[in-house]
Amino acid sequence: MINKNKKNILYTCLILLFLSFTFQGTPPKGWYLQTVDLQGRQINDIVFFDSLTGLMMAVNTSITDSSCIFKTTNGGDNWFLLSNINIFTGGLQFLNENTGYAYGGFVFKTTNQGINWVQINLPEGGANGFYALNEDTIWIASGVDLVGGLYRTTNGGQNWIRQFYITGSGNPDRVYFVNKDLGFISYNGGPLRRTTNGGFNWSLISGETYWVDIHFENDTVGWKSRGDLKKTINGGLTWQVINLPQGGISINGGILSSNTGIYEFSFVNKDTIWGSGSRIFYGSGRNRGLLYISTNQGETWGYQLPDTGYQIIQYFQLDFTNKLNGWAYPDNQNKGVHTVTGGDSIRIITDISTISTEIPERFELYQNYPNPFNPVTKIKFSLKESKSNIKILVYDVNGKLIETLLNSEFSPGTYEVTFDGSKFSSGVYFYTLETENLKETKKMLLLK
Repeated sequence: MINKNKKNILYTCLILLFLSFTFQGTPPKGWYLQTVDLQGRQINDIVFFDSLTGLMMAVNTSITDSSCIFKTTNGGDNWFLLSNINIFTGGLQFLNENTGYAYGGFVFKTTNQGINWVQINLPEGGANGFYALNEDTIWIASGVDLVGGLYRTTNGGQNWIRQFYITGSGNPDRVYFVNKDLGFISYNGGPLRRTTNGGFNWSLISGETYWVDIHFENDTVGWKSRGDLKKTINGGLTWQVINLPQGGISINGGILSSNTGIYEFSFVNKDTIWGSGSRIFYGSGRNRGLLYISTNQGETWGYQLPDTGYQIIQYFQLDFTNKLNGWAYPDNQNKGVHTVTGGDSIRIITDISTISTEIPERFELYQNYPNPFNPVTKIKFSLKESKSNIKILVYDVNGKLIETLLNSEFSPGTYEVTFDGSKFSSGVYFYTLETENLKETKKMLLLK
């Protein structure tokens, strides 16, 4: 009897041990919160080298106080203070996982992933903007009057040449180079200038202004943002507006703020873009930050709501190392979010109107109108359940899902959504309204 009990205990222990190894380290789905002690500072930049290792720059806007470089080696779950440097604005740029720069007024260089920093000698005006093509060729932009302008070094900062300046106000405070010849400068509120000879001559780009974030895929295709988002396919000669969801629309039970958009963005690949800077307003001072995502180079946009409460008002700092691993942090809160699974399901942003906020008597999906239609029709629905996550899905006659019109949370009320069938051929289609507990389908006819 004792031996049998011992065997049972042994088997139980082995099973528990197996289960612990099986489930230990299982990545959480979606987004989860992370915290960091900013020591009274605000986040100015984050950069990750892989899924585990990253640096964060937290600045103090006072020149008399130093800024902090924090490091994580477990994907942001824990951050520790790595070093203090005399930076009061700016950001981080790394050439590889070891060699990088911290800039903002002053410039510091590290060759061991931020453990040690060496200050680089600068011209009198300091550095508001910074771009390193390599360890030798570096540009700095100084927005101060008289001694400001654009400076270039080809020996890592030992000597500087002033390439551009404006007498009086209007000197550049940001600089970006695509290669040794093609580059851009501007200042906050100022026009966009372009060079094709390494900064010795500059031309104004008509109608274009400064950027908050800028990135080029190659010598011709690039993006820039400052609330809006624009794309160039000719090396920055002309820029095309990428349509973003307009503020004021109903979204996820709230209102998309009208003074937000995309300020920072991160590319996973040439098709997939993440953007930060927007938020949803729910009334009574409650806001919730959202992240935009496009998987077709900005042609259409969806969104994700990374946290489950009203804890993070607005995300700014954003970085993805691959399609699964990403981070988003606000600038003035000691918390952020991280995903190891590519985030949540993408919610679709659609033209939707609130017809009534009165609680209807029943759940109902109405017949679309007009019907038949060409190419636009409206679909009205009523929700009685409180805070329902609803989907409106469109299928072709073969039962293939062709479009997700809605995948969002709604309060009780009556709503109307627009379906545009311009990219589909004539024929019969079906649209389905789904909640957690109910489902209803109706038929519509597209005639072109």
